[in-house]
Amino acid sequence: PITDEQMKKGLMKTVWKGRFETIATHPQVVVDGAHNPHGVVQLKESVQYYFKGKRIIAIMGVLADKNFDKEAKMMAPYFEKVYTVTPPNNPRALEASRLAQCVSKYHSDVTPCDSLKEAVKNAYHVANKEDVILIFGSLSYLGAIMREVEEYNKNMQRKDLDLTQIRKEIDVVDRELATLFMKRMKLAGDVAEYKIGTGKPVRDVKR
Repeated sequence: PITDEQMKKGLMKTVWKGRFETIATHPQVVVDGAHNPHGVVQLKESVQYYFKGKRIIAIMGVLADKNFDKEAKMMAPYFEKVYTVTPPNNPRALEASRLAQCVSKYHSDVTPCDSLKEAVKNAYHVANKEDVILIFGSLSYLGAIMREVEEYNKNMQRKDLDLTQIRKEIDVVDRELATLFMKRMKLAGDVAEYKIGTGKPVRDVKR
């Protein structure tokens, strides 16, 4: 039989994918499949508790047969900016433009996006490292947008590696220039010392 202690340990290790799950940091990216009244209330309470005073950039995608108006009304006041998306490959998906019209009733800064990739890119461009990107709504698109977040961060890591290499090469050139400058200064000093010591002019060799 399973003991209470074993059950407690098991529950502590349990991860519910897509339920207020952090998938990236700096900025923190959280996904949540809150798409019913109870789930939205829980999301609202979590945002109030964990992200108090935080600047939150939201990505929202919903299904047309859900109560998305109530969801938007409850969550919009907590966001700095909202991007709306159309959950892909789902005939029940609400178009991003229609969702944006709905959210605009409760928030002044709402932008519909043509793709999940565009929404992720835009959110990262707006967010600072200490901000939060909250992706929520239908569970049906969370897997796809999580892959977009992962791909975006991989691309940024590659760019960071390229920039690191460029900085290293610049450092090498700077050291070489510094060496040449010191050599030039020494030669100029030798010439000046010769002129002072001998009183003779130094012929300027044309280059």
